This record gives sequence, C-alpha cells and structure tokens, in this order.
Amino acid sequence: GWLDEAMELLRKQEAISLELGDRAGLQRAYGNQALILRTRGRLEEAMALLRKQEAISLELRDRRGLQQAIGNQANVLQAWGRLEEAMELFQKQEAISQELGDRTGLQRTYGNQALILQAWGRLEEAMALFRKQEAISLELGDRRGLQRTYGNQALILQTWGRPEEAMALHKKEEAICEELGDRVGLQATYGNQALILRAWGRLEDAMALLKRQEAICEELGDRVGLRHAYSNQALILKDWGRLEEAMALLKRQEAICEELADLAGLQQSYGNQALILQASGDLQAAMELHKREEHICRELGDRAGLAASLGNQTLILRNWGRLDGAVELLREQEIICRDLGDRVGMAYCYWTWGVVAGARGEHEAAKNKLKEASAIFAALNMGVQQRAVLEASSLVG
Repeated sequence: GWLDEAMELLRKQEAISLELGDRAGLQRAYGNQALILRTRGRLEEAMALLRKQEAISLELRDRRGLQQAIGNQANVLQAWGRLEEAMELFQKQEAISQELGDRTGLQRTYGNQALILQAWGRLEEAMALFRKQEAISLELGDRRGLQRTYGNQALILQTWGRPEEAMALHKKEEAICEELGDRVGLQATYGNQALILRAWGRLEDAMALLKRQEAICEELGDRVGLRHAYSNQALILKDWGRLEEAMALLKRQEAICEELADLAGLQQSYGNQALILQASGDLQAAMELHKREEHICRELGDRAGLAASLGNQTLILRNWGRLDGAVELLREQEIICRDLGDRVGMAYCYWTWGVVAGARGEHEAAKNKLKEASAIFAALNMGVQQRAVLEASSLVG
C-alpha cells in the first residue's frame, strides 16, 4: 500500500531502462506504474502506459508480458463499463495463459471474466468460473488469488440470499488479507461485511467497519474504495435519520465518481441521493435522480442497479397515485430479479406490489404478493422486513 514510494522506484526503473535500452525492463516498469494509476482512478493514464507495454511485448514477442498487458487493459475497460470489449480481451488473455501453461494468469482471467458475467446477471456461470479460480489458487498455494475468489463468491451468495455463507467466506478473505498485509483487499472485505451487518440490523457494527474501510482508503489514496465507504456510511446515516450528513457523504461520493469518470459509482450515488430526497419528501427531485440512475444502468447493462432503481421509482409512483405505472415497473423489476436470482430484490418487489395491488382494490392479489414477500424474508432471516410485510398484509381488506 505504499504507492508513492512504489511509483518513485518504478520511475527510476523506467529511467534506467531507457538509458540502457532495456526494452524488457521498460515494459515491466510501464505495466507496474499502470497498476498504481488504476488503483488511484487515473484510468486514461493507466491505459496509455498499458498500450506502451503491449507494443513492447509484441516487439519482443514476450507472450507473458502481452497477456499481462491485455488483462490489465481489460480491467480498465471494465472500470469504464465497456464490458463486451473487456470480456474479449480477457478471453485473449485466457488463450495466451493456456498456451503458456500459466496457471496464475489463468486463475486471474477466470476471476475477471466471472466479474463481468456477474454484472450481466449470469450468476451460475460466474460462480462456476470463481470455483475454477479457487481450485487453481489452492493448487498453487496462491493466497492472494484465494482471497479474491472468496470475496467474489461471497457477493454472489449475498445476492442469492445466503448471508451466513457469504459472511463465512468474507471472514476467510479477511484472514488472508491480514496474513498478506493486503490493505486494499482488507478495506474491500470490511465494506462487504458491513453490508451484511446492515441487512441484519447491526448498524453500529456496520458503521465501525465502514470507518475502518475509510481510514485504509485515505491511507492508500484509494479513491474508488473511498467512494464505496462514503456511500455505505450514508445509507446507515439515513437509517438513523441523519439525512443531512448522509447527503453530504453522497455528494462527496458523486464528486469522486465525476473525477474518475466512474459511471457505475455515479448511478449508485444518484440512486442513494434520491432515497434521501424521498425520505425528506421531495419526490419530484428524487424521481429526476432515479431517472438519471436508470439511464446509466441501461447504458452500462447493469441489471441489478436497474432493478433497484425501478423499485424505488415504484414507491414514488405509488405515493403519487399512479398505480398502473407502478405495476408496469414492478413487472420489469420482477423479471430482472428472477433472472439474477436476487431473492432480496424479489422480496422487496413483492412487498411493494402487494401494497400497490391493495391500493387498486385487488385484495386477493395483494395478499398473495405479500405472502410471497413474507416467505422470502423469513427464509433469509430478515425478521424486521418480515414483520413489516405481515403488518401491511393485516391492512389489506
């Protein structure tokens, strides 16, 4: 995590390599500098160096350097939301890794391809690749690869509504990060564990982890991790009713996302700001932000984010009495949640749908939807939400 010191050494390596005409040393210096720039969100500069690394690797016929350059370019494209292009490069990286018998490179590209499949909602395929990554990491004794795959498998288990299993994997991930001194991985797992704790209603514990995440990100200059920490802290502040503080953090998150050209983070910030505005009663401004969020989600192919945005828009339409429009959005949300295997999202969808159906006088449909929501919340041990659904059901005529 000593990125300034690392960058200084790499620039010395670059200077000496240029002086000696050492093309192999130069391409390594470019590649490693690019990794630091990417961590700091300076993606354009990182991509420029990775292009130089690729050119030298082709010149030297260095297949190993080429597969690293291609894989890291794909990571930048992934950060920009250009997932089709990123997947194409990751598959090229996979082919070169197979050709070289490079098991380390292979497990990395499996993990990165899985992340894209996860973003596309193809969770079973993503989990299969994460399992391959895990198997190779165990075979090689690659602790870093192992902690990455544990963390990513845990995120899928969270989506599938299996939080206890997810937390167990996050704890394994945390232990490996501590063992390796991996501060970047440590802050990420703190953030993901905090999401589970928040879902369990353990808000103080969740906030404590998010403060640890923030401190590490500040220490490392990790702007991407910092925007995640701000976002999730803001949600807890919202739960506590501290809306002005929550909005201030979301504005910080928005500024970082604009600085990094991070569309995925920007849509998340818009959505969360809209939730604050909803809680404050400014529904028109909230709807405008949800529409911006929806537009970016459709542009990026982010179906999970889209489902969340549609669900929140539905709540506003319900308050405005535009019940037919609400049902139309709920139908699209239901399809996406089913495709993604998102049980938590499905439960919230049915909860809202039940309330909307009740308002339309469709009492039998309302009871059925609320019953489905209650069953899912019960299966996920989300007692607070289940009790709220049962209360809503008792109000249906």
